[in-house]
This record gives sequence, structure tokens and C-alpha cells, in this order.
Amino acid sequence: MNRLTAILLVFICITSFEVVAQSPASFRYQAALQGAGGEPLANKKVSFIVTILRSATDKQRVFAEFHIANTDEFGMVSLQIGKGNPVFKNFRDINWGSGDHFLKIEIDETGGTQFKLLNEVQLLSVPYAIHARTADNVDDADADPTNELQTLSIEEQQLTISNGNTITLPLDNDSQTLSIDGNQLSISNGNTVTLPSAGGHLPDPTQPVAIRFRGKSIYVYPTDNASGIIFAPFGDTAADSDHDGAANTAALIQAHGDGNYAAKLCDDLNAYGYDDWYLPSRAELDAVFKQNYLISDYSLEAYWTSTELTTNMAWGISFSTGTPNETTKNQARRCRCIRSE
Repeated sequence: MNRLTAILLVFICITSFEVVAQSPASFRYQAALQGAGGEPLANKKVSFIVTILRSATDKQRVFAEFHIANTDEFGMVSLQIGKGNPVFKNFRDINWGSGDHFLKIEIDETGGTQFKLLNEVQLLSVPYAIHARTADNVDDADADPTNELQTLSIEEQQLTISNGNTITLPLDNDSQTLSIDGNQLSISNGNTVTLPSAGGHLPDPTQPVAIRFRGKSIYVYPTDNASGIIFAPFGDTAADSDHDGAANTAALIQAHGDGNYAAKLCDDLNAYGYDDWYLPSRAELDAVFKQNYLISDYSLEAYWTSTELTTNMAWGISFSTGTPNETTKNQARRCRCIRSE
């Protein structure tokens, strides 16, 4: 263990665990990292191997995953354990009730893959709240799954529940009817309003669509530019911005030059009178997903962002869930180019 890693071990300031209610289950690990001189490891890309071990004696590995994260200005880093890139088995398959479990954290403070032990701690109580969702005894004490079932019935104004009460529903004397004639919407015993024409207000599916991102407009190409294309060749570049897809695209092209990859495809695009198209960053593509109701033509598959993760991996986003995916760069994914004002 080199001196920097030893200092990192000594200066873990905060470690906290919290159960996340959404599926899949996970818990959070936070730490404040400092360098050999006591200075925070601020704004650095750091990679981790997280391992769950079982038993205090033989420390059997039951789960492992890879994370890469950026520290903030204070050296703080946060990992969502259970949502990294799996290395060994599945987090949801851990049997938390089978004995003591330990959390082992290994780190490469340069963001690479030369991992050294950071710390190892026993998981005492909080992750076992996850186990409560699959507790061994979920019976309601009488072992009869049907004796709580009841039936609702209605007869005229009488609403009745079996083994229970009956209530009388009030008469409805206020029923009204909505009707539409052309662009006239009317309610019986009420008013009529004129609906505005949709002409000129709906996006033209043959033209780029404007969406809002950080107070400005970005324009999304109306159709997919590729249904299956790689991110880029393997290699480390400066394309690590979460928000500036144009800068990422330029960095990728400077590093890799000509070729058939997503950033180059967008950079070569000359359409609708513009030649400044680029591959969106992770945050820009996330904004596109969240405003996809404006886009008439898109797939539910994963799309590339221009945000690089490691030498061999980059970020994509699934358009079925909006979930960012850590993906190997040579995998084929969809591509949608954008430009900004």
C-alpha cells in the first residue's frame, strides 16, 4: 500500500449507510478523501471496487461491483452500493440473513484499475433492512391466506362490504355532459368555450425539436442518426464533461480522428442549414429524455452520450427508463445528434 492510499484510509471522515426504497435495493457509502499532505482530493475522478464479504473467518466473497465517481470540492465522494457495474454476482441475490457481512472498499485515486485496499468494515444493521423485505416469516399468524378477503357489493344506493357495514350513497343530481362541436367545447347547464387551434403549436416531426437545457435551447435532430454505432475506439480522452457535449465531441475527434463512431458521425453532419451538430453530453441527453414528449420519433433503447467514463467505458442512457448505463465503448448503441443556440 503506498503512502497516499494509507493516508486515504486514515482520513475517511464520513461513512454512512442508508437504505434506498426503490427497487433494486441499495445503500449509500460516503467518504471524505484527503491526500498525503492533508489536502482534500478535490474534483478528481476516482474508481472503486466494492466487495461484500460473508463470515468473519473465511471472508467469502458474495458480491462485487465497479464504481467510478468524481469527488467534490471538499473531497467528498458518494457511491450507491448495489447500482455499480457488476463484477461478481448480483446484489439482489445476497442472503443478508445468512450471517455477518463485511464491506470491503478498494480504490484507485487516479480513476484507473490499479486498486489498493481503502478500508473494510462490518455491516452491522442498516443493510439488513433490505433483508426485512424478504423476511423468513411473512405469515399473519393464522396461516390462512383467505380469511381476510371481503367483497364489496352495491344495490341501488346501498354499498355493502361483507362482514362489515352498509352505507347509503347520496343521490347524484348534478350530472352534466361535456360535448364538442368543431372547436366548441360545451358543458350542459353551463358555458361554451372555444378551443385554440393546434396549428403552429405542435412540433413539426420533420424538423429539429427545440428543448430547454440550462436556460438555453438545444435542438434535437428529428430522427435517430444511427441505430447501432460504437461510442469510439478505446482510449482515454478529455471527453469527461457531464454538461458540454460540444467540448466532448471535439476531444473525441482530436484523439481518434476519422472513423465510424458516434461523435464523428455527429460532427460530420450538415443538415437543416447547420454544420455544428455534436453528440450530447450525459446531462444534455438526460434533458432530451425528460422532454421526449416533444419528440415524435425515438426508440426505447439505449443512446450514447459523449461523456467518457474510463479508457474502455462511456455513458449511455436508456430511453425506456431514463437510467444512465456504464457501457463498453465498442458496444453498438443508438445515436441522436444535437446542436445548441
